[in-house]
Amino acid sequence: MALNLPRIKKIVGLGNKEDPITIEETEEFITIPAENFTAENPNSDDVTRGVAGGRIQAQADGIRFFAPVNLPSGSTIIEVIVYGNAAATAEIWGLYRANHTGGANEKAAENIGTADTSITDPIVNNEDNIYYILTSSLDTNDTIYGARIKYLKGILSESTESGGFKAL
Repeated sequence: MALNLPRIKKIVGLGNKEDPITIEETEEFITIPAENFTAENPNSDDVTRGVAGGRIQAQADGIRFFAPVNLPSGSTIIEVIVYGNAAATAEIWGLYRANHTGGANEKAAENIGTADTSITDPIVNNEDNIYYILTSSLDTNDTIYGARIKYLKGILSESTESGGFKAL
């Protein structure tokens, strides 16, 4: 897979034959705990939060949950999943990118409990956009446990005397 560095215009000092500097991609994860999800519609008070096990549960029908997503700019999103109980798997989550003037586009979507690896426009651009997860309407006792996003991040590194690499 090619490394995409949309904001880097020039890389200088790539070392020499004896001491090269390289750019590597690493697979990283962020987790979004249930505590970061906020209830929306019809009444945000109709939820239960559980510290043990980390959950947020709808106590009425028609409640949607929202969570902000913070990823490094320039990273590439490769997988997203939202975790929930068996009842919640009938509902859908979406990962959205919104610009600063209010326009939003869905970048990934799947049923709760199912990962999506076909991300539309997967390069994160924090200069011009914000990112969030939004669920469809959940019913009474539907529970969200959290979310996980897998992404690729480029890292500069230089060779070591032993032939390995260390991050810069």
